[in-house]
Amino acid sequence: ETPDFTGATSYDVTINGKKESLKFAYSRMPVLSYGMEVAAPDQENLPAVSKNRILTRISKDYISMQIRVHRDLATGAVYLYYKPFAAVGSYAGGLTQEFAPLMEASVRDVRGLGLFIKPGEKVSAETLRTFVAVNKTIIVEEGQEDAPNPPTKPHYELQLVRARIDGDQVQLHTFVTNEYGKRFHYLKPYQAPANRDVTDLKSVMYFTEYSAAKQSPSAKALRRTIFNSQASFTLDQLDQYAASAGWEGDALDNLTATLDAVIDGKIKP
Repeated sequence: ETPDFTGATSYDVTINGKKESLKFAYSRMPVLSYGMEVAAPDQENLPAVSKNRILTRISKDYISMQIRVHRDLATGAVYLYYKPFAAVGSYAGGLTQEFAPLMEASVRDVRGLGLFIKPGEKVSAETLRTFVAVNKTIIVEEGQEDAPNPPTKPHYELQLVRARIDGDQVQLHTFVTNEYGKRFHYLKPYQAPANRDVTDLKSVMYFTEYSAAKQSPSAKALRRTIFNSQASFTLDQLDQYAASAGWEGDALDNLTATLDAVIDGKIKP
């Protein structure tokens, strides 16, 4: 975490056909915590030699998704960077932890799609404040969540971050979808979790592959995901609001305005 624009970087950009090196200050802020759990029946199938080590790691650490917020030193304009970041935190606090291989795989499956700008809208710092990512997971087939060896499939959902800026004060509002994008969860303001039951998302998982002489988990599938949100909305609800507001297109066509309406309490969960 890099608070209060204490980070510094520069980029080579082309302006009016000439390359220039522009300097930026940035902060790196957490927006989502992700905890993990293995159900009791699946714990019985863990390798005897490494079982305690595996359970200890997932019970003491969580993944923190983070967003980088840039400030143009020349103009003071504040906007979001287009790629997500991540770190591993400990529920006990202290310094960030090393990534386990399976955690690295989970982080790699979160891909920044970019910053949402409504077609025809002028590109400016003010319009570069809605971040969109897609999260790929492997989940069990519906209705098979408690089966011992269920069939699995790849699954994709969105992660959205909307920035509200007041001078150098930045508020980040985080949304995640489930049910194949048909339900939006508005997460609580970020706080470092004290345990996995208060993480923003908690996945109940089981391991499907092992490496290192079958002692180290190398692949997993999710039986279910538990959302610790402050409110949730169906996509139909959001589309109905877009129609009632007289917007051209549906809620996703007007993503920034839709998220702002949720944040401002104009759409009731």
